[in-house]
Amino acid sequence: MSRFIPAIFFLLIGAGAWFVPVASAEEPADGNYWALIIGINKYPNLEKDKQVEAARGDAEAVAKMIVDRYGFAKKRMIELYDISANRKAILHAFSQLKKDVARQDSLFIYYAGNGVYESTQDKDRATETGFWLPTDAEQDDPSSYIFNSQVKDFLSTMPARHVYLVVDAAFSTSLIGRTISAKAGSREPFQEKSRVVLSSGWLKPMPDKDKTKKGHSAFAWHFLKILEQNTNPILPARDIAEPLGVRVTNEPQGKLPKSGPVIASGDEGGQFTFRLAKDAFDPEAEARLKEMQRQNEAAQKELRDLEEQLKEAEEKLKKGK
Repeated sequence: MSRFIPAIFFLLIGAGAWFVPVASAEEPADGNYWALIIGINKYPNLEKDKQVEAARGDAEAVAKMIVDRYGFAKKRMIELYDISANRKAILHAFSQLKKDVARQDSLFIYYAGNGVYESTQDKDRATETGFWLPTDAEQDDPSSYIFNSQVKDFLSTMPARHVYLVVDAAFSTSLIGRTISAKAGSREPFQEKSRVVLSSGWLKPMPDKDKTKKGHSAFAWHFLKILEQNTNPILPARDIAEPLGVRVTNEPQGKLPKSGPVIASGDEGGQFTFRLAKDAFDPEAEARLKEMQRQNEAAQKELRDLEEQLKEAEEKLKKGK
């Protein structure tokens, strides 16, 4: 009998090793999906070199993509373009989302526009401060900008389970941490909180010079292509950064995007996911998902059976003493 228990124990480990819960994309994810989309080309108070060509078109294309292909509801989206994307409106949008978004919800934020970095050096280290420039930003007046640290504070107090921030502009690298794993023992990383940023690293969207990308920046073009070409019912944010980096760095204006959790914002190693709208499913991908679900159900049943056998073996062992 003493040999029987270890045998079952190792079977339990084997069964659990390949058991990974799969969420059904046919059913709504826990909570709702929200979005804040900001695209700014026009800066009336700034010099000519601060005007942007691609930002608004990029942001509008991203908004259309997440509605048409990923089922975002317009009623849960805030879109701010050019003159409507002033400092007051952006900060008000942050505040409104904090009121409307629930703990089980997911929030996607896309910002395309001007950004600024300021670096200061003290005795011990250099400090980098990043800003977004709303449409009403004043020349050389940081009080009219939006600090990246303000964005971080917003993310840290946002009740949403997941927040995915995609920025085609400046974002302080000092606010981007190292990727961490979900909590030990968690079977479902998508249930843990996430606060992740993906940044192009440019100060503003850089339109393509050869005009093959329909006026989009290389960063936005490849981000859109990844969303468009995806056929898996579930697309985690972690599966976007690496292929995007490869594609963008191969461009003439290539620059490696930066990605990671936003520090001190409550990230717990979870994963934001885009979920294909039902009418956008690839039949083969849907079939693969169903097969994975069938295998999961079989694995769970096997696990329950083995647990019962282990209990019976323990009872017999106790009686035999």
